[in-house]
Amino acid sequence: MGVSEGPWGGTRVIEAMVPMVRELGLAVTFSDLHFPFVQKTFDAGKLLDQAFEKRARDFLDELVWMSRVLKWGRENLPSKYHPGKGPGQ
Repeated sequence: MGVSEGPWGGTRVIEAMVPMVRELGLAVTFSDLHFPFVQKTFDAGKLLDQAFEKRARDFLDELVWMSRVLKWGRENLPSKYHPGKGPGQ
C-alpha cells in the first residue's frame, strides 16, 4: 500500500520495494493499493473519497486469500526452503 501527497500514491516506492521484498523471500500481492493526494483523501483518519472503499476491499480480499493459500502450503507441501514443514514432518 502506498500513500503520497502527489499524484502517484506511493507507486514508485512500491515498484522499488518489490525486488527487495522478493529477495527477502516474502510474497508480493498481485495488486497494490495507492492513496494519491492523501491530504484530499483523508481528514482526521476519515476516508473522504468513497471510491477507495472498493479498492481497499479488493486489496484486502486478495491479501487474506494469499495468506490463507500460503498458510495451507506451508502446512501441507514440503519445500527445500522450509525444512520440517509439510505433512508428516
